[in-house]
Amino acid sequence: AFFTQFGTGALATVRIITMKTPSGAIEQRGAGVRFGLAGTEWLVSEKSVSVIILDGEGRLDEWGYVTELRAIAAHPDTGTPFAGKRIPHYAEAVEFCKALHARQPHYAIIGWDVAINRDGGVELVEWNGGHGGITLPEAVTGPHFADMGWAKFARGRAYPVRSDRASARFARLPGDSVAATPARDRNPARGCLDQFVIPHSHHGRA
Repeated sequence: AFFTQFGTGALATVRIITMKTPSGAIEQRGAGVRFGLAGTEWLVSEKSVSVIILDGEGRLDEWGYVTELRAIAAHPDTGTPFAGKRIPHYAEAVEFCKALHARQPHYAIIGWDVAINRDGGVELVEWNGGHGGITLPEAVTGPHFADMGWAKFARGRAYPVRSDRASARFARLPGDSVAATPARDRNPARGCLDQFVIPHSHHGRA
């Protein structure tokens, strides 16, 4: 019933980002949920709304983001506001993803897409080892990886990502071609990014 208030089309998925620290601990670092728009049978970026999850209880941010990271306060089809909503069984979903990551020794960051069924069960939809989906959580609630010392990758093939009050953009390094991605940072104290997205090619499906 929770997810149907945001539409009954495409399956809504929860993206949970987990990271393996240098000590080997598995931690959750950022999360969000994606709702489909009317007329979609499955989720696609240009026809969905992404909402950041703020805490371990699954509480949603008051803003969702659609194409070009335009901020909206309610689902455009149902009019249901995001503020004050909390995803049920979210804590179980986080533990589910952390347990799966513990079985993957070669990936420091994984973005897990899971669905929560009517009975409260957590089901894996897909996992992403090459593109964990950290950009939006970093822009809205980051930084989530400031303790990792990834600045050392700036001389390699990592892409620095930075956000200020006006925008969040992929900075361009010599020889790289990365499209700028505008974003709206409502609070100047939030979303200050100096992180790095390390190019890696892998996409796993359940």
